[in-house]
Amino acid sequence: MNHRPLLLYVLASALIACSSGADSSQSPAPADAASEPSEDAPDGSAAEAEAASEAEAQAPVDANNEAPEPAVNVERWGARIWGPILGIRRTARSLWIGTTGLPDPYAPDPKPIRGGLVRLEIDTGQVQVFDKSLPEWTYGDPSDPLGSGPMPTASVLQDGTRHLVVARGGVLEENQGSFTLHKLETSPGVNASPVAMALDRDGGRSRLWLSTDRGLLLVDPADFKVTKTLGQVELGTEQVGSLAIDPATGAVFVAAYQTTVPSEVIRVGDSTIDHLIPGSAGVTSGLVGDVVWSTDANAALIALASWQPAQGGVVAWNGVSSAQTWMNEGALSQAATGQAGAFGTSHLAMSQEDGLLVVGGSLQAGTLAGGGIAWVRLTDKAVVGMSSATHELPGDHVSALEYDPITHRTYAALRYPCNDLKLGNLGLVAISVRNDGTARFERPILSGVRAIAKVDDRVLLGLRDDNPGLSCDGYPIQTGLVELKGNRSGEMIPLKVTKGSEAILPYAGATALGARAPSRFAVGTYRDGLFLGTPSDGEPFNQAISWGVSLYLDDVAWSGDDQVWIAGRSGHMTGDPDVVADKGPRGAALLSLTPEGKVSSFLHYVRVQADPTEVEGLPSSEVRAVIMDADGGAWIVSATERVTATGLDREQREVFTLNGESRLGGITRVAKDGTLQVIASGKDVPDPRAAAFDASGDLMVLDAEQGLLRVKATGEVQTAALPGALPAGAPQGLWWGGAGDLAALTSAGVLLSLSGETRVLDDVGWGWRAAERSKGFVLIGTDQGLVRARGKGVDDIPEAPPGQGQLPSFP
Repeated sequence: MNHRPLLLYVLASALIACSSGADSSQSPAPADAASEPSEDAPDGSAAEAEAASEAEAQAPVDANNEAPEPAVNVERWGARIWGPILGIRRTARSLWIGTTGLPDPYAPDPKPIRGGLVRLEIDTGQVQVFDKSLPEWTYGDPSDPLGSGPMPTASVLQDGTRHLVVARGGVLEENQGSFTLHKLETSPGVNASPVAMALDRDGGRSRLWLSTDRGLLLVDPADFKVTKTLGQVELGTEQVGSLAIDPATGAVFVAAYQTTVPSEVIRVGDSTIDHLIPGSAGVTSGLVGDVVWSTDANAALIALASWQPAQGGVVAWNGVSSAQTWMNEGALSQAATGQAGAFGTSHLAMSQEDGLLVVGGSLQAGTLAGGGIAWVRLTDKAVVGMSSATHELPGDHVSALEYDPITHRTYAALRYPCNDLKLGNLGLVAISVRNDGTARFERPILSGVRAIAKVDDRVLLGLRDDNPGLSCDGYPIQTGLVELKGNRSGEMIPLKVTKGSEAILPYAGATALGARAPSRFAVGTYRDGLFLGTPSDGEPFNQAISWGVSLYLDDVAWSGDDQVWIAGRSGHMTGDPDVVADKGPRGAALLSLTPEGKVSSFLHYVRVQADPTEVEGLPSSEVRAVIMDADGGAWIVSATERVTATGLDREQREVFTLNGESRLGGITRVAKDGTLQVIASGKDVPDPRAAAFDASGDLMVLDAEQGLLRVKATGEVQTAALPGALPAGAPQGLWWGGAGDLAALTSAGVLLSLSGETRVLDDVGWGWRAAERSKGFVLIGTDQGLVRARGKGVDDIPEAPPGQGQLPSFP
């Protein structure tokens, strides 16, 4: 098998998508991505939506010029990034994330393309997602298009009050959220597609240089007219990538491909063109990646990917002095992985303020060698790094990179191997080091919030955007346990196994969280297992093998300090006969723990026994929630049984039937002494999905067929009214506060009622889980992050600020 470098594989696939829309602003290798619309803003901007929401809530100013407090304060923390990230760039205190688009996997054909340009305010965490205001782009082969959506974007640079964006169709000029497309016409009727851009305004010059699919272009930044094209004749190729400018001379250093050699760096001066070929002139060999200019080194710094310890690495060249190899891949790999091996040097981020170069590695196809991140101090070329082998770095393949000198955080788009030829997308991660020297990994933009728990006033969130398998199809999928921070980020908490023989992913997709005490913590997942203990000291389990409960966990609930309930879905194949219909993982289990946290015994509750150790009597074995009452009793919410879930988390499964009949759900109570009582059968409560107790002690239930129901302890079932129209879709969650406050969550959004005011959030994707932060203050987990909603007169509870960031200690 001919194993080309995985970097080339990624570049090729991204460029194919670029006919399908992909571009790169940093190297010939496009990175990737997209985003999602947000509340109320015409452009889908979460920050603008939040401002509009708060402004809308303001009543007219009274005679004393004091505006009454809004009845409901709603904040949106986060957004969904839908596709591969093409570029990350910082301008002042903003981080821009350029993406390409991908088809919405859940939409009917023809599937719309989801994409956009994301702007993150680093210090506040506010997010703007520009999608509707971007020009539309047709993805795929024009003769057989995949669909249309926002034009792919990559790198961004600031020019005065405006921002210039590398886009598939040209340069986008942004002014206050409005975008103007400037096409790059190289000959009559022929437009170039840019992949990288650099602005030269030093020494009285006013020039914009762009690498494109038609060569290197010199453009007037005032009117975006192409004034010079350097291509096959001048450079020996039209395929150019990352570029940097010497501010003293205005010379351009550009990566070039498919010349007389696989790759080289070309210096374009006012009257001269010089070439640096890797492997010659005393420098190492390798594939040219990013090129950046260093004022400290007075040279262009060049990434060379070789996957050979003695080759590749970082090369410095100013076009005047001889080129120098700063360090080879062996030194970078030694710093990142602890071994002098392959690194795959591909991406660079420069910080003049900190005198720092950040280097991103990439994985090689076939061997999957390489990867990691390294930091190089420019004064003495000292290097330190990290990887998944030495730290809990989620992925080793870096596809885009940026650094912030104020917070000392490195922002990286990371990937991991799905197999030896394909990479999965892990989205955006912020990397820094704590005061004690340990590594910190954060999700700067929250999405896919599936579960919420409070521990000693800390808010913990379980993230799972979707089935992680979709990451191998290009979708950035965020998973894991995070601690919410005041800048709207989530500090990632790896699950560390210290007991038992099972394994679990450090950042498993958490779909259910339970926290009883510091040593009584439970993390439930979809198909990744159950974790008990504390995140830093726990034991994983395969709940299907150990206790016969579904791998698809929907809920965990503590009963005192020494017992925990776990609940999951039934597992059926269409047409299963009687003999197998009640076999396999299903139902709920009550686990009893020793003082040391070990599982000492368990009881498995099901619809019908498959063996004598199981406790039968549930209306159905599809358990969507377990609600604990004040007496220590567990109210088990059983939904209508359905066939086994597919790989798509949001796909509505078909109802399972046996002999032409479906298995309806109901409500069961298991008392503290183990007595089981069916409170309401499927006749009255056929398909309950979520429940919560109201102030009177009645169980309020969201049923997929009957709507909101009131279930009394006596078994009486009454219909109940919601304060507004529930977003269409399957019920998912329910929170009930005092004085009629509630949040009803469905697969199409959230119905929220606080302080007598009702709102519908119908642009957050699925509403997954709601939990009380304090009285009148509710947290709601959605596809697009976290919603924080407070009623009138309810004080905000600031989340803990993010920890101070610093660089790793240099040797």
